Amino acid sequence: MKAECVVCGTKPDDNNWAEFDYISGDFYCPECNPVEEEFSEEECELCERTEVELTDHHLVPQVQGGSDEEDNISRLCVSCHRKVHATFSNFELEHKFNTIEKLRRQQEIRSYIAWITRTDKKNVKFKESNRAKYL
Repeated sequence: MKAECVVCGTKPDDNNWAEFDYISGDFYCPECNPVEEEFSEEECELCERTEVELTDHHLVPQVQGGSDEEDNISRLCVSCHRKVHATFSNFELEHKFNTIEKLRRQQEIRSYIAWITRTDKKNVKFKESNRAKYL
């Protein structure tokens, strides 16, 4: 995988890696990021916060055969979505954490939810752990 902005070619280093967004298989630097913030009246299905940008999270990842059907999609805020994918491999999401309830019961996610709901942060970024990347 090429770790550079697909628009301008900027490469992340150890100091700014968390500022890059990984969207649909491509990296974008903060200046070229195509995602516009759109806040919704809906709440994140994981942390239950409102007034945050929501994204579609496939409970069974598409690369693992998950569908675009409504019963396979949960609306997560950007921060929760990033946390889930930084924490778990696609295999783990498919086999162990394929419902919102199962995600909420996992200790690391419980701790994260307790923290994020006490902050006013709308868009938290996480480095993907090697554990999630290589499982």
